[in-house]
Amino acid sequence: MNSILLLSNNLEHRQQMQEICNQLQLDLSEMNNVIDFIFEVEKKDYQTLFIDGSPDEEYLKLVQILKKIRPRIPIVFITDNDHKENLQKIYNEGVFYIYTAPLNKDILIEVIKSSIVFKIKEDNLINKF
Repeated sequence: MNSILLLSNNLEHRQQMQEICNQLQLDLSEMNNVIDFIFEVEKKDYQTLFIDGSPDEEYLKLVQILKKIRPRIPIVFITDNDHKENLQKIYNEGVFYIYTAPLNKDILIEVIKSSIVFKIKEDNLINKF
């Protein structure tokens, strides 16, 4: 089963993601601690990572660490903050998609589907070599 890992302290966002993943028959693992999130990414190859937070230096560093651990995994960054300069820095680190809350179910479904297709194509490309 395709699995998604979510880092979020926002209960509403966690509930919305769980509803969407149930609808799409995806396994959702949720964490609210950055260190545990990093260790989980090291242990398991998820289809997509979702990070729900503020686009500050801490989350920029987190994205850099995640891209070193799993360079081809799609990362979707969810934020309530629209600070364009910081969002651009995070995007430049290779984030698949930046989503500014409030969450829209239909858009999130498309983002999830697209990220899974992207991950499958990346894995297939690497397996050819």
